[in-house]
Amino acid sequence: MDSTIVGNIVDNTTGLVDPSDVRDDLRDLTQSVLFPEDGCVRIIADWDASVNLFPDSPAYTILKGHRWRITVAGTLAGVGVEPGAKITAWITTPGQTLANWDISY
Repeated sequence: MDSTIVGNIVDNTTGLVDPSDVRDDLRDLTQSVLFPEDGCVRIIADWDASVNLFPDSPAYTILKGHRWRITVAGTLAGVGVEPGAKITAWITTPGQTLANWDISY
């Protein structure tokens, strides 16, 4: 972002706003919309539960609210799941711990 664009933004209480503060606020807002971690559900993909593991990926971090739809039956942490079930991460990086996932139909 060009700091000259935001250099003239005025705060009614303190005068001019530091452009880097505006840039940081915009970055934080963008991150929260694109990568919600506050419980918003984001549909990720279908999941073949016959691998008998919850989703895991070295390519990206699983965040709180990421959800998959089960397409093939399997067992996740000792719980049988059928096609149509949805699994949602309760926390960021939930791993293979059942308490860190919601299983719903």
